[in-house]
Amino acid sequence: MEIGVVQRTEVGKNMDGETDVLLVTADATEDDDIQTLELFQNGMDYVPLQGARVWIDWLPEGDAYRIITAIQDFQVSTVEPGERRVYALNDDNEKTAQIYYKKTGELGLNEGEDFVVRYSELKLAFDELKADFNALVDMVSGHIHATTATVGASATPGVISAPTSPASKSSADMSKSKVETVMIPTFEQEEEED
Repeated sequence: MEIGVVQRTEVGKNMDGETDVLLVTADATEDDDIQTLELFQNGMDYVPLQGARVWIDWLPEGDAYRIITAIQDFQVSTVEPGERRVYALNDDNEKTAQIYYKKTGELGLNEGEDFVVRYSELKLAFDELKADFNALVDMVSGHIHATTATVGASATPGVISAPTSPASKSSADMSKSKVETVMIPTFEQEEEED
């Protein structure tokens, strides 16, 4: 086992020549030898940046085939024991997009502090509330009071009519509140899991 430094990456065939895999060209520090090695990863799709350190290991078949089993990208760990943070890095090795799996059961996206809602459920409630409000506006705007009062100084009976300044219907629109890049289970999916 030894440490190497990433020179470049590319997709190519695995040792058997059957499957496309991520190949990493690394400068092995012990041998001062540049080799192209397969990156073994499970459950994640990650391409290390140039300059990242990698752990090079040998397969049980012997020294003829070496692989990369771990990557060090020089990011300082900031999570508590039992937690996990998955992140992307820009070309300057700075964290960009990230998912933080907290031991409290919370899931943080990009250091967000706000809550996620089920947009579809919220939109149904919003549309019902808006329809109820607009129906109330129609009722108030069109109501007529019977009167026996007189208009002006004379004894002329008052004119019965709807208010001259009717209430305004709602033009509220919540479509801009929908975040298209974050998807969560629907209410029905969570009920099925219970």
